[in-house]
Amino acid sequence: MKNGILHSWKESMLIFIPRNLKIFFLATINVFLKALKPFFLYFFPFIILWIGYDSVCRVQSPAWCFRLYYPAFFIFALINAGMIAAIRPSVAKKDGAYYKGLWFQLICATILDFLYTLSMGTLAPSLYSFLILPFIIMPLVTIALFFILDAPKNMFSIVKSLKRAALFVFYNYPFFFISIVGYFLLFGLLFLLLGLLLQFMKAAFLMPIIQLIGMFILMCWFSIMYTKRVYEQYEIYK
Repeated sequence: MKNGILHSWKESMLIFIPRNLKIFFLATINVFLKALKPFFLYFFPFIILWIGYDSVCRVQSPAWCFRLYYPAFFIFALINAGMIAAIRPSVAKKDGAYYKGLWFQLICATILDFLYTLSMGTLAPSLYSFLILPFIIMPLVTIALFFILDAPKNMFSIVKSLKRAALFVFYNYPFFFISIVGYFLLFGLLFLLLGLLLQFMKAAFLMPIIQLIGMFILMCWFSIMYTKRVYEQYEIYK
C-alpha cells in the first residue's frame, strides 16, 4: 500500500512538468470558457446578491450586514455548488433541465459548502485557519462537491462521496499542495495589488467579482485533475 501511495503521489506531480503543465493549463481555460455561460445564466441573481452584499459590507459595514450574515453565506455556498455543477464533466447539455435533475445533489453540496464557508468566516487567525483550512479542508470540500454532484440521489451515495473525496485528496495530495501554494502566490499577490488599486479608485465593489473569477479558475483546474484521476484510479473510488 505504501508503494502504491508513493507512486500515486509521484504521478500527481507529473502534471507540473512543463509539457504537461501547458496541456493542463489549456484544458483549464477550455473548461472555464465552456462553464461560464451556464453558470452565469442560471446563477446570475445569486451572484448579484452576493456581490451587492460583499461590496457594501466590505466598504461600509452597516448593522444589517451582520443580520444577513448567514443568508448571505448560504447564497455564496449555493454559488459555489452551481459553479461546480457548471464545471463538472458531463455529456448532458447544461441547461435548466440539467440543473433541475441535480436538485438533490445541489442541496447537499450547498449545505456542505455552507458549513465550510462559515468556518472560513468565523474563525480567528490560527494554525487551523492558515494551514489546515486551505491546504486540507478546502481541497477536500471541493472534490467532495464533484463527487456529490456525480452521485445518485440518495444519502448513502452522498455520504460515500465524502469518503471518495478523502481518498482522492490523500492519493493526489502533492498536486493539491503545489496547486494551492501556486494559487496563493499568484492570485494572492494579484488580489492584494488589485485591492489596493480598487480602494484608491473607490471601486471596492469589483473585488468580489475578481475573487469569484479566481475561485472559478481554481475549480476548473481541480476539475481537470478530478476527471483524469477518477478514470485512472477507478478501483480506488468505485
